[in-house]
Amino acid sequence: MKNILRQKVSAGIFGASLLGSLFFGGAAQAADDLTVLTSFGIIEDITRNIAGDKAKVKVIVPTGSDPHAYNLSASNMIDMEKSSLIVINGLSFEGYLERYLTQDKYAHKIVVASAGVEEQEFVEEHHAEKSADEHEHDDHDNDEHEHGDC
Repeated sequence: MKNILRQKVSAGIFGASLLGSLFFGGAAQAADDLTVLTSFGIIEDITRNIAGDKAKVKVIVPTGSDPHAYNLSASNMIDMEKSSLIVINGLSFEGYLERYLTQDKYAHKIVVASAGVEEQEFVEEHHAEKSADEHEHDDHDNDEHEHGDC
């Protein structure tokens, strides 16, 4: 339940941040001129829902492409230059963009969707469930080794 609440709060923070950037940031632009570039499909969908008809929303990584293995194209670079905002996931997801996003010309355009999200370490567990018979057998074997043959 706590994680669901955290996700809802994070989505609210992202939405407020994006809306603030769209309507109160930088120079005012007509909706026809306002272009928001997103890093990949999920962020594109969220941004479209928030922006509605107030902005044209485009995506860098095309649907069906792997965002982990993507390389920027020349048209992506042009879109980045022309966009009003660039919305990214953050948390080092956009490795293909990191080199470009650190340039001063993009600093005022970036909205990080994961801003305010507490980063958590991924821990993979490999515990196989044992049946009750296996547990009893393990206990029995341990008793024999501890006590020896009587």
